[in-house]
Amino acid sequence: MLNVDPIGLPGASLETLNEVRSRFQGVDLQGGHLLMVTDTQGHREGARYGAVVVPPASAQGLGVDRAVVISPSFGPRFGVAGQEALAGLADWAAGAGLVLRETVLPAGDFVRVLEEPDTREVNRLVAASNPVDAGIYRLQRRSD
Repeated sequence: MLNVDPIGLPGASLETLNEVRSRFQGVDLQGGHLLMVTDTQGHREGARYGAVVVPPASAQGLGVDRAVVISPSFGPRFGVAGQEALAGLADWAAGAGLVLRETVLPAGDFVRVLEEPDTREVNRLVAASNPVDAGIYRLQRRSD
């Protein structure tokens, strides 16, 4: 169920987004899930995100029959590039037909789970996640 080596590098937002797009290029992910994983609840403006792609059963045999962990590289905590990459990841997921979900982990668990995940933890992430709309991750433009 699990690809042990996370995709990307922590904090390398745009590079990690490009690596995700390349990894899944040409793969039908329709009906799978993208779990956005954060350590911040209620304060999206300073949040960091990692993610887990849970492919649909139909992807088995195409090299993505396991959950794939994506390094914590996204979100406002990583500056403008982090915000752009977060919005890009959400848009990529929507375009790939992935159902977008989110879960919050305590800071200590956040790093451990995204660096050294195991199948049971990924299953718990799926169970604890809630559906979200991709629009919440898009850049908020300030009008000053």
